[in-house]
Amino acid sequence: LQCGEDIPEAPVQTPLDNCGEPVTLEFSETWLPGAGPNDGNLLTRVWVAIDACGNEFSVSQMIEVNDTEAPEFNEPLPEDMTDLDCADDVPPAVTLTVTDNCDGTVDVDFNETILPGDCPNNFTLVRTWSATDFAGNNVTHVQTIVVDDTTAPSFDQALPTDIVGVACGEDVPLSLIHI
Repeated sequence: LQCGEDIPEAPVQTPLDNCGEPVTLEFSETWLPGAGPNDGNLLTRVWVAIDACGNEFSVSQMIEVNDTEAPEFNEPLPEDMTDLDCADDVPPAVTLTVTDNCDGTVDVDFNETILPGDCPNNFTLVRTWSATDFAGNNVTHVQTIVVDDTTAPSFDQALPTDIVGVACGEDVPLSLIHI
């Protein structure tokens, strides 16, 4: 079984004797724990039927609980982004949730790494979410965001377009001087 909560109840056994005599039924369960609630546990059930003459018959059942299925991130997952010009365009990181096949806590860790470029608006941001369930099964999602400013600056006022001929520097109109 994948999960401890999936262990079925022990079936009720009714022993019969060939001579019709009363039969004693003994039942025992032994639980050998693994590393966690869903990781390598072994449940052994034993039924022993004993008749009035001491004849004995036993049956055993072994149930292994070992979760091998990783949790899954719930949709939607953040996608890679490669067309951002400015650092201010980077969206905040989202909080991802997970679903696991077994009951229990799933730890979700988040990490963010910046790989710098040659200016403040030229870098790669790598976001990593990692989810680990009780049995140590792990799933990871990575989002890569590339910021690359390739747009030249511009002016926010009208620029002069006429060529003005003047004899001296003091004759240049102030409206044509841009500092």
